Amino acid sequence: MISKIRVVQQVIALCKAKNVRNIVISPGSRNAPMSISFANDSFFNCYTIPDERAAAFIALGIAQATQNPVALVCTSGSALLNYYPAVTEAFYQHIPLIVLSADRPMEWIDQGDGQTIRQDKALHLHLKKSTQLINGQSAENIWYNERELNFAFLATTGGTRGPVHINIPLSEPLYEFEEKASGTIRSIDCISGEHTLNHQQLQKLENELKSATKIMILVGLGEADSEIQAILEGLSTSQKAVVLCETTSNLQHESFIENIDRVIDSFTSEDKIELQPDLLITFGGLIISKKIKSLLRSPKQHWHISLENEAPDTYMQLTKHIKILPKTFFKQIEFQSHSGTDFVAQWQKRNEQKKQMHKAFVAQLPYSDFSVFKALNQLLPDNIEIQQANSSVVRYMQLFSWKKGHTFHANRGTSGIDGSSSTAMGYALANK
Repeated sequence: MISKIRVVQQVIALCKAKNVRNIVISPGSRNAPMSISFANDSFFNCYTIPDERAAAFIALGIAQATQNPVALVCTSGSALLNYYPAVTEAFYQHIPLIVLSADRPMEWIDQGDGQTIRQDKALHLHLKKSTQLINGQSAENIWYNERELNFAFLATTGGTRGPVHINIPLSEPLYEFEEKASGTIRSIDCISGEHTLNHQQLQKLENELKSATKIMILVGLGEADSEIQAILEGLSTSQKAVVLCETTSNLQHESFIENIDRVIDSFTSEDKIELQPDLLITFGGLIISKKIKSLLRSPKQHWHISLENEAPDTYMQLTKHIKILPKTFFKQIEFQSHSGTDFVAQWQKRNEQKKQMHKAFVAQLPYSDFSVFKALNQLLPDNIEIQQANSSVVRYMQLFSWKKGHTFHANRGTSGIDGSSSTAMGYALANK
């Protein structure tokens, strides 16, 4: 059973064509044609979450776990606005969410009728694409909706993934259904090759690398990647670059600086000068440590690697934005050995010293919030998914070395304190 409304049939058909199986629905009247159509099709896994704010974070968790787009379905009016906190988080974490908001007919917006707010582009500042469909039956209406739906679906899974919003005005009658759809939909695919650096670009970057004797690689929020892991291990163990990472980067190795705040907490003025890089290379999402941000905001070269259109100038010294996949960059570029400097060794020596001090400190801890994290560090089983809440939790987690095999997640796109529990619930729904 599927709604007779043609635009609803198009939405359902393209979700199938693009293999969008997980649908999170918040019940309402205006979105009933979509809700009932999704729920009556065994292709879809439908989750009914009445509260839109929680629903959006649950969808975020499902998308995080599956690495596939998840659709959100809400009714008209302010229901849509409750999605915004999770949408912003998805935007900065590059998580694919498809917001399907039912709306009243366009001619009734701002005319004193119920639930007629300005929904079109309501979330547009934190989207990969925003579009409004047409509830019409003409050939041009159908073509327009087909085109806009395809472009929105392509935007959410493009080179840098993220949320999209499709606003769908629906006129009454809303509750007319038929056994099967009355039409089909065209699916547009996008095929793109892997970007690489050309010979000239590579030569220029490698010449600059040769002149840098103190190279630091700082990795932010990201998914585990065995290829990047292996490359960075090689650079770190061969003393070609010092590698700093946090739990949320999901990279672990004994030669990495994994507990940044623990290491730099007692740096002297001389340390801050001596252990300052002359070339900083960054990739991944947001960095948690305020101390490292403060340390690195001084003159140096800073290269950021990402496919995004813009690079964040977090350290106020950005000199290059290299628009390429990080793994491709590290596979292509050749790092030189610098025998005349002990920059990497100094960082690793400080790391080892602080590790021993940490062991002595936690051994004599009285019961406290810190001792609770010590207990978790000892008691958590191997190879688990860990969802971290924000504020103090993610910072305490940085102070401990965790077992290999753990995967860490946190809503560190916006670093907001809301939605952590709902995100964890969504992740658990999709990952057994």
